[in-house]
Amino acid sequence: MFKTIKRVLILAVIIFAASTKPSLAIPPPDFLFSAASQLIQAFSLLVGFFSLVIGTLYQTFKAHYEIFPYKKILWAVAIVVVIASSLGGAYLYDTYVQNSLYQNWLKESLQYNKGTNELKQEDNLDKLKDSRNFPISDDVVDKNTEFIKTYYSNIAKGKLNEAYQVSAKTVPFGIYKTWYQDVTDAKLEAIQKIDFQTYSFGVTLIEHTTSTRFAVLMRLATDGQGVIRIQSAQTRLLSLGTISDVPGDVSTDTTFFEAHKYEPPYVTNSNFQIVLAKTSNLFILDAREDEEYSIGRFPGSKHIRFADIKAGAWVGLPTDKVIYVFCWSGIRGKEVVDFLRSKKIFAQYIEKGASDWVAFGGKWEGEIHFYDHYSANQYRIILTLDEVKSHMQQGVVVVDSRIQAKYTKWHIPGSINIPIIYTPTGKMNDVLDQVHAGTDVITICDDFVSCFDANITGMKLEKKGHIFLGRYNKPWEYRYSK
Repeated sequence: MFKTIKRVLILAVIIFAASTKPSLAIPPPDFLFSAASQLIQAFSLLVGFFSLVIGTLYQTFKAHYEIFPYKKILWAVAIVVVIASSLGGAYLYDTYVQNSLYQNWLKESLQYNKGTNELKQEDNLDKLKDSRNFPISDDVVDKNTEFIKTYYSNIAKGKLNEAYQVSAKTVPFGIYKTWYQDVTDAKLEAIQKIDFQTYSFGVTLIEHTTSTRFAVLMRLATDGQGVIRIQSAQTRLLSLGTISDVPGDVSTDTTFFEAHKYEPPYVTNSNFQIVLAKTSNLFILDAREDEEYSIGRFPGSKHIRFADIKAGAWVGLPTDKVIYVFCWSGIRGKEVVDFLRSKKIFAQYIEKGASDWVAFGGKWEGEIHFYDHYSANQYRIILTLDEVKSHMQQGVVVVDSRIQAKYTKWHIPGSINIPIIYTPTGKMNDVLDQVHAGTDVITICDDFVSCFDANITGMKLEKKGHIFLGRYNKPWEYRYSK
């Protein structure tokens, strides 16, 4: 009989060991920490515990076993209890370990990033100050960029008929001519490729001793003969000299913003529900990444990636209504709202993001739980320092997903900086192509946002044929290791 008990004990330990995998219920839901040493210690304690308990039970039942009429039922129930206890114990222990590891990582992350809150990812249009001579960005010059330069060069040189022929022609030539006939110079600032047809930039139109500055969002089209034309252009006035007539569809009205600017930057789920019940004429902006938006979204929302908004897509947003912003948890939403309000566009983010909105019962189409859809292990595993060093020795490419300012301050030697969340769509391929084709990659992150970004980067690199091995979220360990 004692052999039978030993078998039950061994079965319990095996079930516990087989069931012990990092819990997916612990925030953040995409972290799967290595907990081998903790599990070994737990197994030792469990073996001792089970030995004590079963030994005691054995001595108790030994005296009464012969008179017990339902021996087989007893052992069947005992085995079921052992299995259930093992599975439950494994889950609870995994949950405890993962939560402890996450909390420890969070403290280390906050300590490591202390004093770097002021580091921001730079965006070109956000740097348009009072200077009139900003250099054009160092983007790879393409035909569309050259077209934009030539278009404004013709305006500055008085070649208005040539400029008009490739314009959107929203007004007769006579009106178009009055807009630009006194322009003596046009200075372009920070041309930014948002997507394959849309560009944003700043332009200063100079009339003798006066000037007017605009932020422009321009969409281009190419006809069957390869001729590039302006499909549409939206313009936001930045500063006004003494030019009486300003060109195009220029938004200058900040009345709505001024009337609402002191309202909270967020809206609660219940208040947003009330807003939805009152009116259907809303502008709902989803600032998440393509991979998030593709699996689920608020019905009728406008999807513009955060990076594209900062790159200049903000110019096309309405100024006469509230912009309600969705992200996953509210972190990016707050950044978007802060940015839009700096441009005198009134916006509010859904306080706790799309995840809490769906949990609240708000309407949604498709999925919301990102890691239910992208459930492969490489999107959850967090590599150890030794694993990272081993991978690097084998030639694995290290991609740093932190913002450029952090990367510049310190990074793992040989790593490539690709902060996808802050990369405009138009630059995406060029940025990802920094990683040589067919290589294995790991990504580096140091906080909640950059660790999500690190997964998005891995997913995009997988689509280009790379093998993504996982993330390393403690670069401070590497920095101070020998």
